[in-house]
Amino acid sequence: MKKIFIGLLILAAGAGAYYLLSQQKSIEPVTERKEKLLLGKWKAGFPAQEKDSLFAGIHYEFQKEGIALIVDTANAKTDSSVYEWSKTGELLFKEKATDSAAVVYTVMLLTKDSLQVKNKDNKEFLFSRL
Repeated sequence: MKKIFIGLLILAAGAGAYYLLSQQKSIEPVTERKEKLLLGKWKAGFPAQEKDSLFAGIHYEFQKEGIALIVDTANAKTDSSVYEWSKTGELLFKEKATDSAAVVYTVMLLTKDSLQVKNKDNKEFLFSRL
């Protein structure tokens, strides 16, 4: 009787282990909003499609208030711009908040470490977090 009981316990433990291990692990989606992911300092890389020295040495700092500081490290020069998100999820840059014209970038990828955008000419730009 003991042998049957021990056999059933081993069989039940094996079945439980098989069930738990066969379940697929679900990956939790990132819950941070894109507005929060964008905040901070970014280093401009080269365009994804070709090398372009125009963006080498340029850093961006996106602030909560909708201001983007643009630092050209080669010339030790800082400029600022206003940014906002469109209703369709595009990133808009303006000289002043009251301007109606904006430079539009489609966000291809935005994670905590990297940002990839595309302009209206389909030129892609890569950024990495500092």
